[in-house]
Amino acid sequence: MTRKISGTQRSSWGLLTQVGRRSGHVYQTSLGTNPCGDGFLVPLGYGPHTDWYRNLIAAGVGMLTCKGRTYQLEWPEVISGRVSRTTLPHGRKHMA
Repeated sequence: MTRKISGTQRSSWGLLTQVGRRSGHVYQTSLGTNPCGDGFLVPLGYGPHTDWYRNLIAAGVGMLTCKGRTYQLEWPEVISGRVSRTTLPHGRKHMA
């Protein structure tokens, strides 16, 4: 439902494009995104066993469309909730 608006200028949702680690198919997933420095924080609301996360880690790259712009993602890494809370701008809500 959110995929239609994800990644657009008006949406706070980003649109992640990743390749399936076993199938090789291209998938798009709507995700809550938080720009941070030269990257993005993306909450792992369902943990590290979600397919989009496992696909991204296996490939090491992906594309994220956020606020109408597309970014090449490289070398994704997991950071703790404690670290992510100190990196977000004050007043922004975040699931950690």
